[in-house]
Amino acid sequence: MQDNLNKGRKKILLIVSRFFEFTKGKLLEFFLWQYNYIYFLDDNDLQMFVSITIRSVIIIVLIITLGSYQLFYLSDIKFIPHAFSQANQSSSIISNAGSVSLPELFKKVKDSVVKITVIGDIPNPHILVNGTPIGDQFRSRGSGFIYDKDGHIITNYHVVNNSRTISISFLDGNSYSANIIGIDGYSDLAVLQVDSSALFREQLKPLPIANSSSVEVGQPVVAIGNPLGLTGSMTQGIISQTNRIAPDALTGKFLVADLIQTDAPINPGNSGGPLLNLKGEVIGVNEIGGTYAGIGFTIPSNTVQRIVPQLLSHGSYTHAWLGINILDVLPSIAENLGLKEAKGVVVVNVKPGSPADLAGIKGIEFVNNNNNNTTSGEQISSAGGSGGATADVILGIDDKLVRDMSDLINYLDIKSPGDNVLLKVFRSDGIIHNVDVKIGERPVYLQNSTNINNNTINQQ
Repeated sequence: MQDNLNKGRKKILLIVSRFFEFTKGKLLEFFLWQYNYIYFLDDNDLQMFVSITIRSVIIIVLIITLGSYQLFYLSDIKFIPHAFSQANQSSSIISNAGSVSLPELFKKVKDSVVKITVIGDIPNPHILVNGTPIGDQFRSRGSGFIYDKDGHIITNYHVVNNSRTISISFLDGNSYSANIIGIDGYSDLAVLQVDSSALFREQLKPLPIANSSSVEVGQPVVAIGNPLGLTGSMTQGIISQTNRIAPDALTGKFLVADLIQTDAPINPGNSGGPLLNLKGEVIGVNEIGGTYAGIGFTIPSNTVQRIVPQLLSHGSYTHAWLGINILDVLPSIAENLGLKEAKGVVVVNVKPGSPADLAGIKGIEFVNNNNNNTTSGEQISSAGGSGGATADVILGIDDKLVRDMSDLINYLDIKSPGDNVLLKVFRSDGIIHNVDVKIGERPVYLQNSTNINNNTINQQ
């Protein structure tokens, strides 16, 4: 910027100096001519001539001075916007440091994304041979990406569930068999390992993994995978929102925490593929999309970094568990239970022997209820503390407010079995109680689930 400004000023100075040279010569000729002319003038004419000459010289000097000032001033005005433009470009480059164009990004990561083909059997309980269910064979496809140079590949649990054989295909067309190293149905993650022959024939390029806690709504992202069997497809979108929750892939009874929502098209076959920032770093594993509707969900990379090491070392992951079924507090529930605001989660029921049960957490209890086996949304909404129902309502956990299920679930998701948490619980006596709970290990599979007013009572 300074160089351009100096060059401009030098040009202006050159113009002005040449003007002065020209003017100086002309003025000298003028005065010499006038000197010869003065010799023949009388006193009155001479006085008039001197007056006119002085005024002419003053006017010429003023014109030169003002002209030079305006030239310099205009040159500054000309270069200052350029300086601001360069500053803005510099700021833009800094904020997108490391970003590449979309074609360059695809070339950078294409060899690290794989197609997964699964052949398996789904047990059919209606067809038995000697008391054993006969499975219906299926064939499905998904996506994955290289995690390390040992040939480990990250994908979704639901992609490889019930598999009999798994094959991995690279974009160059080479295919290899793969084995399952670890799975976690609750987070919908799986780790595969490609056949050892691939380690010699392929130049494995693990994708770098970013910190997903730094993603922002509106941030541009791309998804790469194999939608509908179309190998090596790239789609583009933005981060629509973070901290979303959705039912787990294993049972549908628990909620997966901290999901990233994106409008990047995620179709069947994209599952297990990476969601990338514009630096080519993984910020999530694509999980839920279905036929593209502008809403897709991605398992954040921080969840991957927390769970995958356990899958590599133990083959499974242990999740935190309280042993309660919960529901968001609706305005009608808040009014009937004596809450000032419709915030928190109401404990619908507690599993006997669970950590919550051992800590004294209570579910909904109806007075004079003739049906002990069912619980309906209408009953919870209409029955209040004075009308025949009581329930614990969780308003906080440790130093975190619990406004709804997502707050509780997202916080529990980063905890481990054996950790202690302090629940802030509102009870029918109108007092908020501090209840210490030692977190347990989530069972592999639980059967019970209930729907209330289209809001799932989810287990935690």
